[in-house]
Amino acid sequence: MTLLIESVLDPQRLQDIVIVAAKGWEREALLIRVACGRGFVPCFVVSTEQWADRVTASSLLGDKPPGTTVVGVGLDTVPELEQLEVDFIRAGRVRSSSAEAAEMLGRPCLSTTLTAPDCPQAHGPALYLAVTLGANLTLDPAADDRLQLTASDATSLRSWRLADLVGKVLPPPSDSSQMFPHAGEQHEEIVVCENSTHDLLICQAVGYADVRCCPIAFITEVTAQEPVRGFPDEAAGVQLLENHAAAAVPPELRNPHATTLTVFTRWLPLHLTPLPHTISGTQHWLDSYGLAHLPGHLGSVLIPRLLNGSLQRAPAVSFGLVFDALGTVVDTEGHVYADRLAAGLSYPLVLASRGARREVRAGRPGRRRRHRPGGRR
Repeated sequence: MTLLIESVLDPQRLQDIVIVAAKGWEREALLIRVACGRGFVPCFVVSTEQWADRVTASSLLGDKPPGTTVVGVGLDTVPELEQLEVDFIRAGRVRSSSAEAAEMLGRPCLSTTLTAPDCPQAHGPALYLAVTLGANLTLDPAADDRLQLTASDATSLRSWRLADLVGKVLPPPSDSSQMFPHAGEQHEEIVVCENSTHDLLICQAVGYADVRCCPIAFITEVTAQEPVRGFPDEAAGVQLLENHAAAAVPPELRNPHATTLTVFTRWLPLHLTPLPHTISGTQHWLDSYGLAHLPGHLGSVLIPRLLNGSLQRAPAVSFGLVFDALGTVVDTEGHVYADRLAAGLSYPLVLASRGARREVRAGRPGRRRRHRPGGRR
C-alpha cells in the first residue's frame, strides 16, 4: 500500500471579504479589519476619483469569486460591482471601537476588549494583539502608553507597554500565550512591517503573519519620501538606500533569527539594512537573508493568489517573476534567479528598479496586453 501525503494551506485562511477605503478613512478601515478576525483580508486605499474610474473596481476585484463581500469605507457603490457579482457594504464613520464595525458587518460581539492609545505608533501593535487574541479594539485618545485587555465585566486580564511592542519581534499568532519569543529563538520567516496605516500596510502584514504563523516586528513609519526620479546610480544610490534603511530599522532588530524576512513598507526596500556585526562578504540583510518586499498594495494583490494557487495544479507553461528593486544600484541575485528559471524551462520576467515597485494590477483572464520592445509594459 502506498500513501501520498500532501501539505497545503487552508483556503479558509483567505477571507471572502475585501476592504476598499477612501483616502482619509484608514482609521475606520483599521477597526473594520479587526472585526473581520483571523485570516488574510485584502485591503486597498483609493481616492474617490480613482474609485469613480470604471477601471479601478475591475482591476482590484476582477479576480475575486462571485459572492465576495466588498466593504467600501467612505465609498459608494459603482456600477462595475454589479457586473463583478460581488456584495457591497458601505461603511461610514466608526467612532472608536471595532464592536461598531462588527455590528455593521453582522459579526458576533467578542467577549474581551483591547483598549489602546489612539495614536499612529499604537495602531500596528493594537491590530496585531486584537486579531491574535480575538478581542474587540477600542482606540482611546485619553489612554496612556499602555494597551489593556479586559473581560466583558471590565476585569483587567493583561497589559502591555507600547514601547515593548515597537521595534521588537512579537510571537506568531499560534503562540499568543507568551509576549515575546525566547531570546535567540530561530524562525523560518519573520514579517517586518512599517507601522503605518498608509495603504493599510499593517492590515496586510498582520493577516499575512497570521496565515503563515510567523512572528512580526513593527518599525516606525518611514518619513523619507521616495525619490521622484528614482535612485542615483552605483555608490550614491547604495549609500542613500543604506542610510534610509538604517534610520528605519533599530539596531536591536538588525540581526533577526530567521531564514526569510518578508517586508511590508510603503516604498523603501530594506535589503541594505546594515548588519550589527560585519563579517567578510556579509554587510547587509541581502547578504544573510532571503528577502521579499511587498510595497504598497502589492501584498493584497499577490497573497490571495498564493493562497488560492496552493490548491491548484501548476500550469503547463510556467512563468517566473523576479522583482529586482536594487538591480540598478548594486549587484543582486536577480540575474541568478533569471538564469536558473530559464534553465528550468520557466520563462523569466524580470522587473527591475522602479518597475519592481510600481502598482500591480490584476488582468482579466484571456485579456492580452500590448508590449512594445524596449518600452514599459
